[in-house]
Amino acid sequence: MDAVAPMSTRRLVAILFVLGALVRGVFVVLPLEDTICRVLTDDAFYNLQVAEHFFAGEGATFDGRHPTNGYHPLWMILCWVPLQLEDPVAVTRALLAIASLVDLLGAWLLFRTLWVVSTRSFALSVLALWLLNPTTVGLALNGLDTPLVFCLTTAAVGALLREAHEERPRRLRTAALFAAAFLARVDVLILAVLLGGYRLLECWRGRIPWTTVGATAAILLSTVVPYFAWNRAVYDLWTPASGLALGEHLRHASGLYPAVGAGWQDWISYFGHGLGQFLPEYLSFFGAHGLASLLRPGGAFSGLALFGSVTLVIALIGWLVLSVFRSGVLQRGGEGLTTPASIVALIPLAYFAAYLLRLGPKTRYLLPALVSIWWLGGLALRVWPEGSMRRRIGRVLCGFALANCLWGWVELATVPDLHGWTRRANLTRGLSILKESVPDSARIGAFNSGVYAFFSKRPVVNLDGLINNDAYFAIRDRRLVEFIVEDDIDYVLDLADQIQLYLAAFGGLPLERFFERFEIVGEFPLEARVLRKANQRLLLLRVKR
Repeated sequence: MDAVAPMSTRRLVAILFVLGALVRGVFVVLPLEDTICRVLTDDAFYNLQVAEHFFAGEGATFDGRHPTNGYHPLWMILCWVPLQLEDPVAVTRALLAIASLVDLLGAWLLFRTLWVVSTRSFALSVLALWLLNPTTVGLALNGLDTPLVFCLTTAAVGALLREAHEERPRRLRTAALFAAAFLARVDVLILAVLLGGYRLLECWRGRIPWTTVGATAAILLSTVVPYFAWNRAVYDLWTPASGLALGEHLRHASGLYPAVGAGWQDWISYFGHGLGQFLPEYLSFFGAHGLASLLRPGGAFSGLALFGSVTLVIALIGWLVLSVFRSGVLQRGGEGLTTPASIVALIPLAYFAAYLLRLGPKTRYLLPALVSIWWLGGLALRVWPEGSMRRRIGRVLCGFALANCLWGWVELATVPDLHGWTRRANLTRGLSILKESVPDSARIGAFNSGVYAFFSKRPVVNLDGLINNDAYFAIRDRRLVEFIVEDDIDYVLDLADQIQLYLAAFGGLPLERFFERFEIVGEFPLEARVLRKANQRLLLLRVKR
């Protein structure tokens, strides 16, 4: 925000940030069970476990035995800070506090960029929506690298957009921010590639020298190449095992991915299901919680999800085309302004294309793509004629979004398990089962293993391969049961359908021989009020030898 901003605007910005901080602070001090139920994920404790072992000199490992590269470096390093508190509950609260601060910094960077490249009312509206939207608050407090990715990608793309307003554009600073964002999450490589392409385009048009292109390439490659080379040399994998393991699950265990030789009708059904499944979450990201509630599975108009998805994609393409073809005539302060809107316009297209064949493109994966829609909207808004109609439309949309945010908060408060996860049940019931039914010296295997390992401080082995490379190789080679037996795992504890799904797809053991290797010790039903599946239960198996 520049120095000529009215005092009333400064006060409004300050009030919004205070409200945003208070909202996030509520989740920091809530009982931990409620926070886990509503925003915090089981995977959040993967990074904390790895950081604990890493900084104890045991290397990158979740359980002290098996190596892993299923984490993103910068966030894992940042997890070292709350670990200084030692008490698991205090560590978790400190992690949420750090995530809140990083998210608020990202919101400020987003606002500053929109303040420069778009209209000021639009910048204020987006700031309010980010700070007060339950979906964005939930993304910030999921315990994963999401707020760091948001902060760094916003800083990087914001620096790129603001170059057109700088007398001496700091292009190497922009490249350094893109490199840092890559270390926050590997798939930000998409943005680095787009930046490289944009620099080549600038050079071809004679706007920058080849030396700048070379320096940009050197900064990006000096980060990207060593990272991939290290993964290949140490782990025999080019990319983190977490993404590879999730891909195995989606293709071979979920039952949704079309089989080899499937017809075009199956692929259309697959893509339609994927778009319809995640459309409500994407809509809520932009504040449309009421519409998202209606389109969510089981909602009044869930049958319209596919139609709504196609409409959304068509509207998005139209919006991007408008931004691309009209961005070249943007002006500010009487000076000609050429922006990299065409490159920014490719961000959502590139991200959606990258995740197109992967059913499960969660909002946190597509965060840079979704945020870029705000950037493009702000750029496009600048070329629309000033007048009462533009102001009126802006006020209606802003009021609609903020009113729907209130709807979203009511949903979050009244529907404990809004997105179908069993986080509270995993924390309370699972930990009590470990305490009451499993010997202290036993090794436990679990597919959802973060909460169990972090709070019980017992030897817990991750079995879904997200944070255990040996388990990933076992899943890839269809020998998961063999891995469980050879690793001296005594008990397997997890959701019954999760155990059945993984062992059937990757176990390498016919179902009729299941009881040769496992004995059912107990079945523990979970609270129906936090579940969409009324018959969901935790299953405790003893491994036979």
